[in-house]
Amino acid sequence: MRFDGLDDVVTVTANVSTTNIFSGGGTILAWIYRIGAGGGPGRATICQKSGGVGPGVGWRLGIRGDPLSGVVFSGVLRFEKGFTTSNTFWDSSPNLLPVLSWHHVAVTYDDNNTGNVPFIFIDTILTTSHQSAPALGSGAITDDTAAHLYIGSTSGLTRTFGGFINHLHLYNKILTQGEIRQLSTMPGSITDKLVGYWPLIEVD
Repeated sequence: MRFDGLDDVVTVTANVSTTNIFSGGGTILAWIYRIGAGGGPGRATICQKSGGVGPGVGWRLGIRGDPLSGVVFSGVLRFEKGFTTSNTFWDSSPNLLPVLSWHHVAVTYDDNNTGNVPFIFIDTILTTSHQSAPALGSGAITDDTAAHLYIGSTSGLTRTFGGFINHLHLYNKILTQGEIRQLSTMPGSITDKLVGYWPLIEVD
C-alpha cells in the first residue's frame, strides 16, 4: 500500500490480540519501499502502537531522522520502546535501507527487562544495532492495551511514511532468523502466535 508521506495512515483499533506483544518476546516484520523522507522531523513511521509522537506507552518502528534538520539518516532503522520513566531507542547499522528499493525489515524483542536488546534484521540479515540516547529505558513495563496501532504514521500524522508498506506481521513470540527468511518469501505462512497480519496490497 502506498503512503503519500503527508496524511496517509491505517489505524487499527486497540484490541486484545495486538496488546503487549513484546511481553515475553515478540516480532514485527514488513516489506518497505521508501520514496522520500516522509513528513514531520524526518522520522518516517512504519508502524506504532502508542497514543503520541514517541512511544511513551507502547512502541514504534520507523526510519531514524534528525529532528533539527529533518534529514532522514541514511538507511537507519529505529525501534523505540516506552517504559514508565523513560523510553529507549535502538538503531540499525547505517546505509542498509536506501530509497527507491524494496527491503524486508524485522525486529524481535522481549521487554520483560530494560536490559534486553532487540535483534534488528534487514533483508533477513541480522544487523549490528546500538542504543541511542537515552542509553537505557527505565521504570516499569508499560501496558499498551488502550493504544491503537498506526501503520504509516504516528497518531497525529507528524511522522509520516513516504512510500510503500506491505505484508506487516505482528507475532507474540520471537521468530528465528529462518522463520523471518521464510516469511519474507511466503507472507502469512507461519500462523503460530501470529496476532496481526495486514497484506496492504492495493488491487487496481
